[in-house]
Amino acid sequence: MLMRVHQPLFAVTPDRTRRQALGVGLGMLWLLLWVAAPACALDSARDYLQRGYDQLLQARQSAAGEERDQILANAVQAFDKAYEIAGRQTKIQTLNGAAQAYLLMQRAPARFPFLWSASPLSRAQKNLQHVLALEPDNAVAHLLMGLLFGQQAQTDYPQRAAHRQRSDAHWRRAAQLGLPLQPPSSDKEESDLRLPSAAMPPFAMHDVILALQQVDTEGTGRWQDVLFIYRPAVEADRCYGWVMRSHRVYPLMANRTTGVLAPVGQLDALRIDADAAGWPRISVTWQRHDRPVETQFVWDGDGFAAPTDDAHGS
Repeated sequence: MLMRVHQPLFAVTPDRTRRQALGVGLGMLWLLLWVAAPACALDSARDYLQRGYDQLLQARQSAAGEERDQILANAVQAFDKAYEIAGRQTKIQTLNGAAQAYLLMQRAPARFPFLWSASPLSRAQKNLQHVLALEPDNAVAHLLMGLLFGQQAQTDYPQRAAHRQRSDAHWRRAAQLGLPLQPPSSDKEESDLRLPSAAMPPFAMHDVILALQQVDTEGTGRWQDVLFIYRPAVEADRCYGWVMRSHRVYPLMANRTTGVLAPVGQLDALRIDADAAGWPRISVTWQRHDRPVETQFVWDGDGFAAPTDDAHGS
């Protein structure tokens, strides 16, 4: 008697098994790529952001001219690339970074296919307006807007009073948001300026910025703190610096008596990392007498302290 062998409705053949395994494998690969892509893009955006900051640092140590304008154009390009792949908060930082480059630039390069070029100040203003549309209380953008309208007041005489008024308004707002700035001349009598250290002068409109960038000093992965290093116009032989985190300003003082970060030298590098105990650390490297001098500031729970008063910070 012949017995009929019943085949399953969907027979599992070797070919079918291989196709199923391949499908599962491709699905897992797609899932891994989908999860990893945002992290990879974030890392790349931060790489470009840091490259832009490095170019700004280099430009600030270069003499004005075509060579510096090219360095600044490279900085803008790095910030633009970061903007293309960054999230909202990093986009704000790239716009502020590019605005800094434009404020230093004498002549912006023309963009193909156009033979004309918008002025650097116009490009900076457009970037900063974008920032303030996204984040109306961005202190860095208000500071840069104050500087921008201050420059326009010097070059556009017919509109000088209007530019000065707008400059003062942005400068005042940046101070209200926590930045230790010298008040506009119209506000001197009514100002209640609070400095992070009595030995540290506030940043004034005509002082020189050596570094202004947003960093992560809390290990959160978000570059929302502000690192600022500057040289007062009236104290050309000294530099000062501070960090603003969570709307509070912490001075960077290599010498607590004078409040000085360092005597004048070429600012070579800034590095943010953690020390052996895991505390946030800021390393500032200067070129002095043809040799690098590094000062480190480690978070101690109350502020950023140098391990010992730097003899060079006198």
